[in-house]
Amino acid sequence: GTIIKARSFTTDDDDTLTLSRSDLRVVAPAVSIEGNVEGGIIVANRPYDLDSTDEDEDNDGVDDDEETAGAITSYGASPALVIGGATDIEIGSVTGRDGTFSLVVDGTVQSNTHYSSFDTTALVIGGQGGSVTMEDGIGVSGTIQASTNDSAATALLINAGSIVPNLYNSGTIKAYVQSSGEGQVTAVRDLSGTLSTVENTGFIYATGSNEDERIALDLGANTSGIAIRQYLNDMDADTKADEEAEDDYDPSSPTIYTAIVGDIITGSGDDLFDISSGTVNGDTWFGAGNDRLLISDDAVYTGDIHSGGGTLEMSLSGTSNYYGVVDAANEAAQITLSDSAVFSGSFENAANASVTVNGGTLAAAQGEVASFGTLDVGVNGSIGVVIDGETGTSSSFDVDSASFADGSIVRVGVTSLAGVDGTYTILTADSLSGTPGLNLSDGYALPLLYTGTLTQDDNTIVLDIHRRSAEELGLTTPQAAAFDAILAQAGEYSLLEASLLQSEDIEGLVGQFDALLPDYAGGVFDFATRASRLAARHISDPAIDYDVSPVSAWIEPIYFRGSKDAGNTAGFKTSGFGLSLGIERNFGFGALGLGFNYVGGSIKNGDLQDIGASEYEFAGHWRLRKGPFAAFARVSAMHVKLSSTRTFETTVDETDYSYETTGDWGGWAFSGMAGASYDIELSPRFSLRPKATVDYYWLKEDGYQEDGADMLDLTVGGRTSKALSATTTLTASYRLGRKTRDVTPLTFELEGGRRSVIDSQLGTTSAAFEDGATFLLTPDALKSGWTAEARLLAGGFDYTWQLGVGAEQTQGTVDLSLRAGLSIAF
Repeated sequence: GTIIKARSFTTDDDDTLTLSRSDLRVVAPAVSIEGNVEGGIIVANRPYDLDSTDEDEDNDGVDDDEETAGAITSYGASPALVIGGATDIEIGSVTGRDGTFSLVVDGTVQSNTHYSSFDTTALVIGGQGGSVTMEDGIGVSGTIQASTNDSAATALLINAGSIVPNLYNSGTIKAYVQSSGEGQVTAVRDLSGTLSTVENTGFIYATGSNEDERIALDLGANTSGIAIRQYLNDMDADTKADEEAEDDYDPSSPTIYTAIVGDIITGSGDDLFDISSGTVNGDTWFGAGNDRLLISDDAVYTGDIHSGGGTLEMSLSGTSNYYGVVDAANEAAQITLSDSAVFSGSFENAANASVTVNGGTLAAAQGEVASFGTLDVGVNGSIGVVIDGETGTSSSFDVDSASFADGSIVRVGVTSLAGVDGTYTILTADSLSGTPGLNLSDGYALPLLYTGTLTQDDNTIVLDIHRRSAEELGLTTPQAAAFDAILAQAGEYSLLEASLLQSEDIEGLVGQFDALLPDYAGGVFDFATRASRLAARHISDPAIDYDVSPVSAWIEPIYFRGSKDAGNTAGFKTSGFGLSLGIERNFGFGALGLGFNYVGGSIKNGDLQDIGASEYEFAGHWRLRKGPFAAFARVSAMHVKLSSTRTFETTVDETDYSYETTGDWGGWAFSGMAGASYDIELSPRFSLRPKATVDYYWLKEDGYQEDGADMLDLTVGGRTSKALSATTTLTASYRLGRKTRDVTPLTFELEGGRRSVIDSQLGTTSAAFEDGATFLLTPDALKSGWTAEARLLAGGFDYTWQLGVGAEQTQGTVDLSLRAGLSIAF
């Protein structure tokens, strides 16, 4: 159930009265326990759901889903729960969700000041005159929380004279201040000095603004030594294992199962802070003892470490990370890195500190000189520095002695694309032995956009660095043409700059370059001309004269797909589906006709640019058939409408980003085609038909302005493309019967040949980012290739139907086409 010391109450007359500021300032706990409790104290909750088939997992005779959570709440200056009285008391033990303790909080204990200038504490142990003994400590799987508007708040307070040896938390212990200023918040404060073990598998928070004092664990009264451990409990370990087994698991953004936020203060004993999971954000102030800080597995610590005067041992292993400053207080200190751990920070008062890098990376943070006594880098270890492009300086190391094993390397980070080229002294030592390498095949050793060399003498290691040229990066001609413009644009947008600098391999880097380019490789020209050529095939098919009427019409659905492989320019894939319609009349000197074609489809430039395309074509044609000889000619005008969506996807600092920009434009195209064929009858059923065709296409596209993401938006100029080609083919035809003027028997045809590009000039694309220089992108010339089509046709005295499946290979894979035509005389 719930117990509340409320802000208001209802009278017998059903009137609601609100307590005043002075009323809420009176300290009177919502719950006070002043005597012995042999069976322990529990603020209960339903048990964990560990077995979906067991409706009563705690065997208390009540179905778990019918149990409610216990809650104690207080408003004003009063605590929610006080344990202690004027005489000494003892609290026995009780079993909760996480085990057996003297005090179990599986539900909620919380206090809220409500008014400004009020201090509050949610849970108080002792301090009432007599001692409080809790031999089995405190277990929290629920919530202990205290909040203040602008003053002081403490979630859990253990007063002097109490005996509380251990605290286990799998829930939340939180103190927070709502307004920024000079508040003081403490999640756990032990004034008894008896708390010797703190285990956290949940969350301990002390939050507020940077101006507030925020302490997660105040354990400074302890003189015998304390062990603080943060780790993954069994339930969370199982959940994490299931999460990591998922196909879409992203190790760069894992779920945080446990955390401490706020400063940690220990006493004068020999203390241990062991972090094997989750995150810690806050400074640690060790007391005057020999202290150890262990960070392992995938744990991340952000904050400074202050030694209190004894020795300090710090160890990082697994994939753990530390970001901060280590103050060794001029005492002996040993920092050891292994596996893939990363230390990024600096040192203070560390003349007697030794750092051993057996694995992982010791990095001097941006703008810092990491100064300490001895540096020893093993075969699998590395040191790291950061070059600040704005100041033209590098972080560095200044040590008494440094040794590097063969295989050790230097890793270099840069803050910007500009102002980085130069020579930097990255390490100075009174004694220097061994030679680290600069492994340029490792994208983390130096950003891929840069290259460099190391030189070394008896006392220094010097890095010479310069940005790679387009040629050194192996960029294609269009990528190289846009290289300077892209880097200039990245200098204006920090996210784009970081994205390029954090590229892990050349493929990923040039992939980002491609995503920043507009359509240029010829996909639009391919779409427009391929659609027109497929529709024009009906005109180059042998004309059929119907005795019933000189007028005929046709309808023909068409489908195609085209492609170009990526090479020196980008690749693309085109596809379209549409309808071809036409009518013609035989005037004796040949048939004259009109046609209309509509095709809709898409042009895909890789995975990150998709152009919706549609084409409207109006055509006029002439064709003649005299015995075995046939001739034809066609002219057309086309209007093309295009709508582009270009996507840029990246990961920066382990966060995924996706941006889109769009552009709409159009264009006009004109074409001309002429050709002839001749039927060679080898038998009543079998014939051969050579055919020659010449076609010319001219396309002019308008310029356009992209809109959607300032970082990506381009102004793209218009372009003009043209191509002249000749196609020569031979068709083998076999009929299941004799062909007459009234009947075309079922006929199988197979046509094959070559389409030769006589001349082509695909338009150069001009583009510019906002306020940037214009760059020019030139596509590859069109290529010749083979073409083929298999057809099935038949007809009667006033109709003909035909099915055709075509294939062509010129610039990419084999491209297919389909058409299904029906001609009718009327």
